[in-house]
Amino acid sequence: MERTFPIVTPELAKRLEAVEHVGLVRRVEALQTDESKRESVSLKRFGNGTALINKKNPWSFINKVIGLQVEDLPLLPEIVEYYAAHDVTCRIKTNPAYATGEFLAALSAHGFVAEEFSDSTMYGVATEDIPPLPEGITIQKLTYDQMDQFAQLYTQAMNQPPARAASIAHNNRLIAAANSGYHYYTAAVDGVPASVAMMFLLDGVASFCTAATLSDYRGHGLQQALINRRIQDAARLGCELIVAQAAFNSPSHRNMLRSGMQVAFTDLMFKLPRE
Repeated sequence: MERTFPIVTPELAKRLEAVEHVGLVRRVEALQTDESKRESVSLKRFGNGTALINKKNPWSFINKVIGLQVEDLPLLPEIVEYYAAHDVTCRIKTNPAYATGEFLAALSAHGFVAEEFSDSTMYGVATEDIPPLPEGITIQKLTYDQMDQFAQLYTQAMNQPPARAASIAHNNRLIAAANSGYHYYTAAVDGVPASVAMMFLLDGVASFCTAATLSDYRGHGLQQALINRRIQDAARLGCELIVAQAAFNSPSHRNMLRSGMQVAFTDLMFKLPRE
């Protein structure tokens, strides 16, 4: 599939990150509509950035600051205090569009250390021209009322306790009810549902924000098929670009490359060590 890619300028890099930024904010805001979650889920804006916290989900996927820019550096002490008040490790995610020498020096001066290259941000062009589904694979787009199926598959694929499925289903009902831009999918092999994926749309960009496959069904091409289906749906829904995050050289990264996506940049995560 021949596609013309836009060059990754600083402006495009910021546009791609903005989709992840807004998508995460909307997830947290949706969870805050549930009174039982307000003590564990919170967010606060600091200039261009947003600090996100979910105490019941310790992963850095949620618990981080995203979108912070050089003009926001005077707010670093307030950000540190915010996370300390919630007893959560303070992490700041940045990318080459924001990580100037001044920005990195300020993080170091406040005690932050580089933790990891967290993800490669992949991007591509939305198109309806995708390969046909492999034999035996089918894809279903889920409705609001089918979140239990999504949650059960996701929980199994991520090796999480089965009891978490009810909470994941509830959380995603909250997110879907508050955001028409979220879309949910399952893929099946010979009629057996075995893989899930999500997509979030914002300002002409589609973000592929979750994907997981049952261990017994990996290697069947399910995630490849779900990537291609979302590329097609993004085009049909009026998007120009697609974006996703994947660990460098992971199976997800390789599947995205096979679908014609390219690396836009690699994110760098900083954390403030706790005593």
